[in-house]
Amino acid sequence: MAFPDAIGTEDCVILYAGDASIYEACQVVVEVLGGISPLVGNDPGSAGALDNALLSIYFSFLFGVINGAAICDAENVPLSLFNEMGTSIMPVLAGVLSRSVDMITNDNYESKHSTLDTSASAMTQIAAVASGAKLDTRFIECMRTYVSQALDAGHGSVNNAVLFKQFRKA
Repeated sequence: MAFPDAIGTEDCVILYAGDASIYEACQVVVEVLGGISPLVGNDPGSAGALDNALLSIYFSFLFGVINGAAICDAENVPLSLFNEMGTSIMPVLAGVLSRSVDMITNDNYESKHSTLDTSASAMTQIAAVASGAKLDTRFIECMRTYVSQALDAGHGSVNNAVLFKQFRKA
């Protein structure tokens, strides 16, 4: 998972799956191709699954960036400031990822941080600002649909990671 210019650098991520002995035998080539090159598992599909999960983070983030830039642009907030402030919250986002995975793993969504109720209010505010600026609100409304369903199920007092349960319904 990298742009072509990252191939062969420590920033390149290439995911492998399959027989561990073959992975080990090819270690010299693996190291030349990318700096982060884990063997995900024996099942050949596991690398593809992780790749799709990481792409899900990438595209969700990208759409958030584009939506945020549209809000800033519509409200005459300099995009350079949006970039600076967005970059400054990367450690917060890394913490959200870590806490969410821990909560999902442990099936415990109790939170010392924000709750789904809090997030629902923030999303209502975002939707109002976007609508008032005559922006496309489909992105935020899609997220609000998930949140509304979880609130209807009584999950308002726990962490946003509880939304995982909706994704695993099928």
